[in-house]
Amino acid sequence: MSVLDIVSHQTNGVITLELSGEVDAASCPRLRETLRGAMDQGVHPIHLNLRQVSFIESSGLKVLLEAAARLQGERRPLVIDDISHSVQRVFRLVNMEALLSN
Repeated sequence: MSVLDIVSHQTNGVITLELSGEVDAASCPRLRETLRGAMDQGVHPIHLNLRQVSFIESSGLKVLLEAAARLQGERRPLVIDDISHSVQRVFRLVNMEALLSN
């Protein structure tokens, strides 16, 4: 069983989700629901901190792409502004670097 911790906080109209642990098929439903809840609040923008994520698989990437697509349709950004080296490597391998803000 994977472990994914998600801490959410809001400052000046920005929701930040800090993830730590593993993003895999077992933890994706929780991540999807947390992102939906944040998106449903209509807060602009949503920041993701992935600095403490040790592992991400394709199902986790799909959740992030779905969230980015929904927010893009609403003209709101999904900002991934802190990312671990291992997750950054996966983003590069699957050509998802456009989601990264730096």
